[in-house]
Amino acid sequence: MAGCKPDDIHITDSSSDIYLPDQFRHFSSLSSDQFHGAMRSSGSNADYILELYDHQLTREATVEFFTAVTGSRRISDIILAEASRQKISPALAFALAYHESGFKIRAVNRNPTSIDRGLFQLNSKTFPHLQPEEFFNPERNTRLGLNHLQFCLDEGRNEVVGLAIYNAGLTRIKTGGTPLSTLNYINRILSYRDNLQLLFEAQVVAKFSTALAQANPELAASGM
Repeated sequence: MAGCKPDDIHITDSSSDIYLPDQFRHFSSLSSDQFHGAMRSSGSNADYILELYDHQLTREATVEFFTAVTGSRRISDIILAEASRQKISPALAFALAYHESGFKIRAVNRNPTSIDRGLFQLNSKTFPHLQPEEFFNPERNTRLGLNHLQFCLDEGRNEVVGLAIYNAGLTRIKTGGTPLSTLNYINRILSYRDNLQLLFEAQVVAKFSTALAQANPELAASGM
């Protein structure tokens, strides 16, 4: 933030400075002959979370937001740091952790032939090298869980197939055996992810958009 210190930034709460979501501004600028192309494009709610987490002005606000979501500063710090390190969407990571464990470090789910444990419900067959207590280390569970999620996304080539692989396994998905429970699982995670992104944009991005633009003109040019 060359030439601009945080103390010099003033966040105003003026009704004249109305924040408009990036997606709204994009769609409102389209002409009628662009509608068809816009509907065919593969887009989702803007995900500013990593950008604001990595910015010193908004890191604390980002952590506080997710602390309110998870009920735990520790869990929020761990997931945000690992998502940032692996360049995975934090909204997707938090949505996955919520639906896998409810953000409970010691969550356990027993299957007929295996056990899922911890924040990201790592499976004992997928991670046979881990000792039982290691599954409950939140830092290690998150690191391995997000690493496995990235593997699933790479294999699936999109979030829907990637989440299906995470839930049902690569072999089952590749042979066309996706169960109904997995389809419902994907719908719940992506709905939670989308709502989380919208809530973050309304609660954090909107509040800091003017200050960030003052601190870094490049952000203003990018549409934040």
